[in-house]
Amino acid sequence: MYIYILDLRSNIIFFHGANPNRFEFRPLIATVRDAVTGELILPQVIDAAKGSPEGGFVRYYFDDPTDDTDSADTPKVGYAREFTGTVQRQDGSVIPSNYIVGSGFYLTDPAVVEIRQNKVVQTVLPQVLRTMTASTVDAISDRIEQVTSDTKASPSTVFRLGGTAALANVLLGNRNGSFLSNWLSEGSYFVLPLNATHGGNGFLSHFTLWANADYRKLSDENMQVMAYDGNVTSANIGIDRKVGEDLVGGVSMTLARGSVDYEDPELAMGELSTSLSTINPYLGWQMSDNARLWAAAGFGWGEIEFTESTNSQASDLSQSMIAAGIDLALMSSENLIKGGTTTIKLNSQSAFTSAEVDEGDSLEQTSLDASQHRVTFQGLYSRKLDSEAVITPSIEAGWRIDGGDGSTGNGLEIGAGFGYSAGRLVFKLNSQTLLTHSDVDDFEDWSFRGMIAFQPSSDGHGLSMSLGSSWGMANRELEMDAMKSYGGVRLPNQRATMMSSSPLIHAAVRYDFNKPDGLGLWTSYRGSDHDNQLRIMQVGLQFRSSQGFNAGLQIGRQDSIHRSPDHSIELRGTLRW
Repeated sequence: MYIYILDLRSNIIFFHGANPNRFEFRPLIATVRDAVTGELILPQVIDAAKGSPEGGFVRYYFDDPTDDTDSADTPKVGYAREFTGTVQRQDGSVIPSNYIVGSGFYLTDPAVVEIRQNKVVQTVLPQVLRTMTASTVDAISDRIEQVTSDTKASPSTVFRLGGTAALANVLLGNRNGSFLSNWLSEGSYFVLPLNATHGGNGFLSHFTLWANADYRKLSDENMQVMAYDGNVTSANIGIDRKVGEDLVGGVSMTLARGSVDYEDPELAMGELSTSLSTINPYLGWQMSDNARLWAAAGFGWGEIEFTESTNSQASDLSQSMIAAGIDLALMSSENLIKGGTTTIKLNSQSAFTSAEVDEGDSLEQTSLDASQHRVTFQGLYSRKLDSEAVITPSIEAGWRIDGGDGSTGNGLEIGAGFGYSAGRLVFKLNSQTLLTHSDVDDFEDWSFRGMIAFQPSSDGHGLSMSLGSSWGMANRELEMDAMKSYGGVRLPNQRATMMSSSPLIHAAVRYDFNKPDGLGLWTSYRGSDHDNQLRIMQVGLQFRSSQGFNAGLQIGRQDSIHRSPDHSIELRGTLRW
């Protein structure tokens, strides 16, 4: 920050703390222009000083002479005030005086950056965390509603894959394997095979894996505090088990990324990026035919990162949340709208999120709290078509209350959805938007999420998949295939890579035929984009008998950046007794 004094009576620059050699005792002639708009700066300073008895602020773009790395896309901010009076001479005569005293500072100054970015943490980050928590809560409540109301398929036969279809992205990713490092760096270090493809009443056969993804938009044009515009994308993956007819328990993992552009009242701009991974245990209870209760908790970790034209920094983030809700079916009738069943529901849920931001280069250690409460009425209409497919459009309206830090208030929220099921295929879309907000006029918040489900037959036949990753000095040849196919072709140099500490990802797709019973066709992928950049593709045909005899044919190909591809064909059989 620096001070300058303009003598309006003598029409000179009396003092200039930033650049005295260039400006002091020079005439008050407007020659310097805004580096972006081209407007003359001196008239803006004089107008701001005379515009109010207390003076005023002026903003313009100007190069910092003390910083050779700055650019004109970050504005300079100043304050100017006019002072008038008289000065008595030694002979007793009086002369008038008229000065403008001003100050200026550059928004790239470290002290200014520190104040601005800590303000972003306190005002923008709570809304990002509130949005990420809403994604988790919606995914869990939707899953509990599905599993507690689904009487057509047992928990051991339901297979769900939704959202961004991470498996397809892996199999169709970049040829150079760069997808692997990106996928792993986002915190995706889980191994969750989908439902077992064999029949039976084993412990694992009662578990179901589900997944969905959503996209949420958030913005606030309140320039008096902090304007922002951005989005949050989340993927939710969970596994649960139904206990009896009324209780379901499980755990989900949320991978969320948010990107928000912000602009402060001084017109300084930047981007806040947030990544968060959470583990969320949950429990659902079907209390009666028309009442359902659920609860969830969450524990997460991640990172926030600031990017501005002359500054960037990152800091660690930890998060915890609790949520609960109750769903009541108020009425259900087949006569209200002919040809189907109409249901009216009342849904209520509350979520509380706490977060800690670690101290960074210029960030203070900060504790944040955010809450969201929703009460909605939902109407659904389910109709069976002549093709036996079922369509379920829905609408909802309710009240939402946001509390804690950041943008708070309440408003009217509406939403719509559409579901389609045909045999073993289920498809569902939902969207929500906030129409009004009590405290902010230009507040925008809407979301869109989708789910697709494919339900194999109860006897274990049909399609199944697995996806996972691992790293560390562990023998990855042991039980690498979640599908229980034969454990990997021993290709040249494979063992050295399997024992390395570099990340490895593996995925598999399998199809079990009805006849002959026990025959399955599968394909798998394993890869690492570190060290040797190993990639292994395998295709196999396997027969598994209930008497303990297994036989299979397996074809493999290994690619490495340091050597030519290797191929193998293996015929293997085992007998267990």
